[in-house]
Amino acid sequence: MSLMGDVFDREFARLQKNDGEFKRLDKKLKEQFIRAGRQGRLSKKKFEPATKNIGCFDAKFEPQRNLITITVSLSYSFERDTQGQGPTAVSWTSEDISTFKTKAKQVIEEFWSDRFTLTCSRPDWLDIYAQVKINLVEPKTGKGVYHAVVKKYPDTKWSSGAAINRETREAKFGNFDVEPNVSDSRDKAGFAFKKEQLSLAVARNPYIAFDKGTAKISSAGNFALLPVCQELRKVFGPGRPDNLRIYVYGKTGSNEGRHMPQLGKRRAKAVKDYLQSKFPTQDNFVEVVDSFAKEPWIEAPMKAALQKAGISPQDQASRNFSGVVMAAGAAKGREGTDMETQNRNYIVIVHEFGHMLGLPDEYQGVNCLAMKELVDLRTCIPESTKKMQNLASQSDEARTQQAQGFAKLLRDTGLPSPMFSDNNPASMPNSIMYGGGSEIYPAHYLTIWQAMTEMCLPYLLPHEWKIVPNATGSANRSDLSGFVT
Repeated sequence: MSLMGDVFDREFARLQKNDGEFKRLDKKLKEQFIRAGRQGRLSKKKFEPATKNIGCFDAKFEPQRNLITITVSLSYSFERDTQGQGPTAVSWTSEDISTFKTKAKQVIEEFWSDRFTLTCSRPDWLDIYAQVKINLVEPKTGKGVYHAVVKKYPDTKWSSGAAINRETREAKFGNFDVEPNVSDSRDKAGFAFKKEQLSLAVARNPYIAFDKGTAKISSAGNFALLPVCQELRKVFGPGRPDNLRIYVYGKTGSNEGRHMPQLGKRRAKAVKDYLQSKFPTQDNFVEVVDSFAKEPWIEAPMKAALQKAGISPQDQASRNFSGVVMAAGAAKGREGTDMETQNRNYIVIVHEFGHMLGLPDEYQGVNCLAMKELVDLRTCIPESTKKMQNLASQSDEARTQQAQGFAKLLRDTGLPSPMFSDNNPASMPNSIMYGGGSEIYPAHYLTIWQAMTEMCLPYLLPHEWKIVPNATGSANRSDLSGFVT
């Protein structure tokens, strides 16, 4: 360590022993930090993240507004596709061009903005946090940092072959790449993936016990529901698992008397209200089961949950237990029907914008040993896990460097990794960077986090910044303190 580093460490240790002096200087440092933000000094131009040769953007943090703005410069040229389409090929009109640019800006900014919040964990700095605003701009003259060549196809059946060249930062798009991919609008594999994740989340604590004679969730009940909520945040991400539900079934215990016949249903409603309150954007994802007779499909998973909770076979048979049991399933319990699918709502240009932020493709498999060590196998269904035991059979140096950079950022934050696997429809998650998906995970904000940490040095250290989910999906600060990063 350098002499300057030794002096700094000794001075910092001395200040920590003198709590009053430390707080006084820390307060002064915070004031200087906010002043730097007002003066526009917390910014980066053409920032290139640790994922080499792929992302490039401007970043600016305004702590007085709790806002970080990520700006990407994108220019366009518009061409007609002329290969084998004959007289059906049509040219771009000025209205077509304007519509494409407007939609591109809208879908990119709405999708990527404000999905997670960057929060500061240093004591007395907890009011410093950053909502994320994505800003897509077109330069008035010349080419942007990225340039898109957009071809016009006469029919959606024509694939655009969208891609971004890593070296030239030139993108290829088609006129339909700003619209949801209707050919992949319903997905069975993605639904199965989410259903298993949801089942595992509920299985953390499938039974919530209640105190005798009350429908109020006890402190022990709140404690039991906490790990369930933590797992649900991983399942939900920013979107809703389409056609998936958590079913809650409450009962009155045999020792609570017959004078409280609705107690079980009120208990079930209390659990429903609790879960809904933690995920206000997930409208009606919890349903109360009235009886096994009316919902016979739910009996088997409910009995399994009761057995895991230690409810005696006698109480299971008589359904005399003082609590609420939970199980996950398809909407309305229509197992094996077309309800066993989900909307993907994949938009090509939204995926490609992820590369402009520096995010690698997740369907190319695991491309380096560092990434293999960090992949969170708990997020994978069994078929996917099998495909993640070995490194990708086909790789290149640039892709390996991207994976190594991404692995470094994952280690720095402690966030769980998305699933990196080969492009197999039998094991396809709904991640936007996997391709075909529409969900963004905390790790997809890693390059934004890196820009933030570098802008804020030496005022704040990298480990003092966390990526946490937004509580409502709006511009409000996240209060999900229980989220484990």
